[in-house]
Amino acid sequence: MAFGDDMIDGYAEDEEPIVFHHKKGEFRKLEDPKTRELAEGGGFKSKGFFGVLVGTKGNRMIFMALVVCVGLIFVLSILAGRQNEGLLGGVSCKMDAFSIEETVYVSVALKMTKSAREKEDAGKPRHFFAEVNALDANGELVSSSKEEYLYSLSQEKEGEKKQFLRATFTDYDIASIECILSLADSAEEEATPSDKKEIKLKSKVSKH
Repeated sequence: MAFGDDMIDGYAEDEEPIVFHHKKGEFRKLEDPKTRELAEGGGFKSKGFFGVLVGTKGNRMIFMALVVCVGLIFVLSILAGRQNEGLLGGVSCKMDAFSIEETVYVSVALKMTKSAREKEDAGKPRHFFAEVNALDANGELVSSSKEEYLYSLSQEKEGEKKQFLRATFTDYDIASIECILSLADSAEEEATPSDKKEIKLKSKVSKH
């Protein structure tokens, strides 16, 4: 049996083939609406980026979870970044710590705020006491130092309003610094725990 382009496969030469005629797309009438919509591309209409994120209940839940996580990370990063800053006696205190070779340098920058400068007692010296604790990666105490600094506006250098309380440590294992900064009621008085106000500053040691 020979077959050509005009032969219908599956029929002999002397048999009459059965031919079905239908209009294009007519079978779509027999499909359910959802299947027809998917076949015609209706289920994949572009809704934009945000529309896709909130298009289904599952997507909305995932989107809200992501928003909450990003918010928490943002808040925690802000709080963590301010652990090395504080305000004591009208003086802004900011601690930084860095290491060079075997030595860790700790510096607490002291600067009187603008509002404190406008008060009558702005020129009164402020006696700062610091308990500086060097901690390892596990938060265990490695070394400790006690420092003090007498802050006074009269000690400000021209063009520089910051003054510095400093400490140094020599140890490879120091990972962070904790500083308990106290302020005596008066520069002339001997400070005791009962007449001090204090803040706690924390900072990681940056390697150089």
